Amino acid sequence: MAADEQQDALAQHDEREALRAIYGDDAVRWDPDLRVLTLVIGGGENDDGDDDGGGAAAAALGAALGAAARASLQLRVLLPCDYPSRSPPAVEVVVVPAAGDGDDEVPGAGDLARQVEGACAAAADDDEVALPPPPPGEVSLFPLAERARGARRAWLERQRQEARRRRERAEADEAEEEARRRERQDGDAAQPAAPRRRQLEQEEEGGCPVADVDRMARLVVSGEPVVERKSTFQAHVAAVSSVADVRAAVAALMRVGKIRSATHNMMAWRIRLGGGAAAAAAAAPSSSSSSSSTAAATATWLADCDDDGEDAAGGRLLQLLHSAGAEGVVVVVSRWFGGVLLGPSRFALINNTARALLVREGYIKQAGGGGGGKRGGGK
Repeated sequence: MAADEQQDALAQHDEREALRAIYGDDAVRWDPDLRVLTLVIGGGENDDGDDDGGGAAAAALGAALGAAARASLQLRVLLPCDYPSRSPPAVEVVVVPAAGDGDDEVPGAGDLARQVEGACAAAADDDEVALPPPPPGEVSLFPLAERARGARRAWLERQRQEARRRRERAEADEAEEEARRRERQDGDAAQPAAPRRRQLEQEEEGGCPVADVDRMARLVVSGEPVVERKSTFQAHVAAVSSVADVRAAVAALMRVGKIRSATHNMMAWRIRLGGGAAAAAAAAPSSSSSSSSTAAATATWLADCDDDGEDAAGGRLLQLLHSAGAEGVVVVVSRWFGGVLLGPSRFALINNTARALLVREGYIKQAGGGGGGKRGGGK
C-alpha cells in the first residue's frame, strides 16, 4: 500500500507541474493541508479572446458586460490521497468577483457555475459527449480544466451577444430620438411664434392633439394573438381618412404598455382621396416624406408603411392592402420575439395575422379579394 501511495503522490505532483506549465504558475494553487488544488480560469482583460475590436465600441461593450467579464472562475478540486489509483477528484465551481468590484455576487454567476459544473460532470450541450469517469490510475484534471474553460467561453460569448444587442438597440433609439428632435426644431423654425405656441400646446401626445388620440383610441380594433414558436403576433386596425388620423391611431396604440414594449410594431396604411391632380397636391403637404401618392383616372391614393426594425415587413403589409384593395385603414402588427428565429416564415405570419383582422372588420372581402372600404367602425 505504501508503494501505491507513493506512486499516487508522484502522479499528483507531476499533474500539478503539467498544469502550471500549461496555464501558468499564478493559475494553479495547491494547499497540501486541505489537499485542495485551485485552478483559476479567466478574470483578465480579453483572457479568452474578444473579437469585438478596439476603440469606443469595444470599451462600450466591456462596460456593458461589467463584472461578468472581469470575474474569474475557480475550480477547487479535492484530491484524495489515493487519487488517481482508486478515488476520483471532487470538484467545486466558484465564481469570484474581480478586485475592486466588491463582494457582491456577479450577475449571472449562478448560471455560469451551473454551465461549468455540467461541462465537468456530463454534457453541457446536446452535441457534447458526457465525460466518463477516468479509469483508475489515469489523471483527469486537464480534461476537466479544458471543459470548464470552454463552458466559460461559451457563457461569455452569450453575454457579449446580449450586451451587443442592448447597445445597438439603445443607439438606434437614441438616433431616432435625435432625428425627431431635429425635425421638431426644423418645423418650429419655419413657423411664426404664435402659431408655434398654439401647436406646442396641442401636441401633447405622440405629436398629435390629445383629442385626436382619444378619438382614434375608440376606433382601434385588435385581433386575437397568434403564437408561433414562442413569438406572439397581434394585429390592430383603425379606420382613417387622413395622415393625421394615422398618426393619432398609432399614438393611441402606444398608450398600451404591452404594445409599446413589443419587439416590432410594423405598420401600413392606405387612403383613397378625391380624383385629379388637385386633390393629390392638396394632400401632399400633410404626408410624410416617404409617403407615395398615385393618380389614377378617377382617384388618388395616399399610402405609406413602417418596418419598425423588421426589414421589409411594412412594405409587405402595404402590398397586402394594395392587392386586396383595402382603403381608409391603418393596420399595425405587433410582434413579441420569443427567442426562436422564425426565418422567412415570419412574413407569412405577419401578413396572415393582418389579413384575418382586415377580413373580420370588413376592409377585405373574404372571397374575391376586393376591399371592403369600411369606415368609422370600432369596438
